[in-house]
This record gives sequence, structure tokens and C-alpha cells, in this order.
Amino acid sequence: MYMEAVGLHGTCVSNAVSIEQEGFVLSENGDSQYRGTGHYFWESYKNSEFARKLAIEWWRHCCNKDKFRDKPDPSCAVIKADLKAKIERYLDFETKEVKGKFIHFLESVEETLNEESPSGENLCQRYDLFIDMYEENNQCQLEIIRASIPLINSKLKRTARFQLLGNPVALIVKSSECIGEMSFEYPQNV
Repeated sequence: MYMEAVGLHGTCVSNAVSIEQEGFVLSENGDSQYRGTGHYFWESYKNSEFARKLAIEWWRHCCNKDKFRDKPDPSCAVIKADLKAKIERYLDFETKEVKGKFIHFLESVEETLNEESPSGENLCQRYDLFIDMYEENNQCQLEIIRASIPLINSKLKRTARFQLLGNPVALIVKSSECIGEMSFEYPQNV
């Protein structure tokens, strides 16, 4: 059995061109974000426009953080990709069972992580530690992780969809082999 989904990834045109030519490549240090290391795709429900807006917002957030300052073309690109992983290599952080295991893990390491307001990098490390432990305990290598992501400063927080559903969900791809067919969009005036 497989988990299959469609995800949208926001980046700059220079990165998109590189991805189109070489595919997604996880950097040696990893692509660290909010929920651990991996390539982040906003989960798309039946070609939802909301996932596209999230991808554009992520690009905007990266621009505000100067992440594309050294890129020849920092303008917006949205990559839509088919994602697929064996079900035993997929972890859904939104289930009660997995959240319970994560809470137990945090409680067991709380004293060593003794920070009231950890940085994004430290939060990423906590997720990565949990994932490493989960993989070791379950004798598997996870390929895709599904997790809700807090919205960055965004006007999308004020939308009815956000108010009704809460934080959007990302698919964190840890193996580029899970990324199938891709299409590229270069939105103008965003």
C-alpha cells in the first residue's frame, strides 16, 4: 500500500530551474524548517487554490528573510509535485497516536532541552531527534511526514478557511525518490 498526495512547493525561479534540471536535492546540512529536515510541500486537496497561496506566501517569507539574495532570479516559482511513499515509510504527525508519542518524547528529554522559547533551528532538531528515534524503534526509514505548520506572518491567517481548519498541513519529503511528476508555475505580480 502507498500514500499518495499532491503537494506545492514555493521557491524562487533560480531554484526552480535547478530543481527542473537536477531534481530536488537535500543539502548536506539538510533543509531545516519547522518540523524537521526535508523538502516541504503544502498538501493540496483536489487542486485547492489554498495550497498555491501557501506556496506563494512561503516564497514571500523567504524573500523577507533574504534567503534568495544570492540568486540570479529571486522571483516566485511554485512547483506542483506528485508524492508517493510506501505506507510503512509514511508518518502522520496529526494522529493522536503519533502526537502522544511525541509528547512523551519531549517530556523524556525536557531537562536537556531546557529552553522556554527555542529558536526555529532548535525546534527542527527536536523533530529530527524524534524522527531518528521513531525510525530506530520501528526499523524503518521514513520518506514522507505529514504535519501541520504554523502560518508565518500572513494575511491567510485571516481567511475563513484558516479560521475553520487551523494550521495548514505540509508534507515533508525526506527522500527525493518520493517525488514524481512535477509541473512549474511562475506567478506574476505576487
